[in-house]
Amino acid sequence: MILSPGICDEEGKWADTVSILNQNGYDVLTYSQSSKDLKNMSSAVPNLENRIEQLADDLRYLDIPIILLGHSMGGYASSCNSTNPKVDGIISIYGFNNANELMVYFARKYVGPLADIQTPFLYGYNFLLTGSYSSMNASEQLISSNKPTLIIGNPNDPVITPSVSIYSSLQAQDISTFDNISLLENSDSEAGHSLPLNNEEVMNEVLAFIQGICN
Repeated sequence: MILSPGICDEEGKWADTVSILNQNGYDVLTYSQSSKDLKNMSSAVPNLENRIEQLADDLRYLDIPIILLGHSMGGYASSCNSTNPKVDGIISIYGFNNANELMVYFARKYVGPLADIQTPFLYGYNFLLTGSYSSMNASEQLISSNKPTLIIGNPNDPVITPSVSIYSSLQAQDISTFDNISLLENSDSEAGHSLPLNNEEVMNEVLAFIQGICN
């Protein structure tokens, strides 16, 4: 498993999750992502892609499923990498659906209509930084991948609100025809945007999903 971090995640955030996954027999790769690793939020996608390629080239893991588990920006990056043929499953927690749209959403909160004036320049600048990665739509990638996917959302998330989340984007579509995608709502408003894997019910769902891929 590759655990993909959110922006500026603190060291050791995944420690409890790694311990549980190890106890259940899964090897786990974690990595940090500092500001120097990120040209913009979209660059999290190729950063994770590089980790996938490194792991897939490791002979110790030949023919072993690779599952991505990401939170927030990591949930976005994991979803956008779902079409990688070396990936066997995706778990996205509180991920946003489109990096460009997320930045415009936050800009509107602070500068109002001025954000719409700057939008074309923002999109153009992001394209200069990360090319086609800059406009990737996570839900579209997941649907086209046909990979087993678990999307965890929180309608009370104060950061990745329903208007910009992968969870809500998929919820608004008729995904009944896409039997690879499962949606899990964690409505624990006290948790906010925090990683919810200390919630036993959520963690059990995650473990059951992983076991379904590996068995």
